[in-house]
Amino acid sequence: MGQVFACAEDSAVCIRYLEQLSKASERFQLYASVSCLVLKPAKCVLILLACFASSRTIISVRSWLASNIPDWQAFSINNYGLYLDFQIGPTAGQHQWSSALTKCKVRVSNKQNLHEPAALVLRSYGSRAVTVLSFCPTCHS
Repeated sequence: MGQVFACAEDSAVCIRYLEQLSKASERFQLYASVSCLVLKPAKCVLILLACFASSRTIISVRSWLASNIPDWQAFSINNYGLYLDFQIGPTAGQHQWSSALTKCKVRVSNKQNLHEPAALVLRSYGSRAVTVLSFCPTCHS
């Protein structure tokens, strides 16, 4: 089937051919029948390694899923995804800071809307906004 990795409730399966997803699906169904834990399509990402996740490719993969593994056709299909707080995949580098920067911008914007005294803003900025950028797991070696 390929390589299978798991940590707590997070799983990753590396396969070479799309057809191998059928075997992975069977394994996840078996696991669900024993554990009562099922995959949540909203949290699942198929990360394409060998080709660009263009609209055409995504439609093709989704069509294959609809025919072969209908329960999986709502999975996100991309060239990157989050696994154990790390962005993985061929285009992960472009996205490693996006969630941290968004969170930082939201926190700065929230503080700005409160119209608090400068000293209070600086203190909370240093403890609430900047700290978000100090930990980006995919950026540290």
